[in-house]
Amino acid sequence: MSMGRAKLKMELIAKEKTRNTTYHKRKQGIIKKANEFSILCDVDTSIIIFPPNSNEPEIWPENPVIKSRKISLLTC
Repeated sequence: MSMGRAKLKMELIAKEKTRNTTYHKRKQGIIKKANEFSILCDVDTSIIIFPPNSNEPEIWPENPVIKSRKISLLTC
């Protein structure tokens, strides 16, 4: 019988370097999942992430044409 992953306690990560590393890894993971979802289900998918220590959101996909098309769909 194999062991699964241990449950992760949901609380703020105390060490800033560890927190930033986790942020970047999880951001890449969620972008990968969104891309897979978009391809497998043939749906438009966008992600807006407000990173720590920044007022500018990170938007995926980064292509400005696709980004503006998806944002215009939201405002209709």
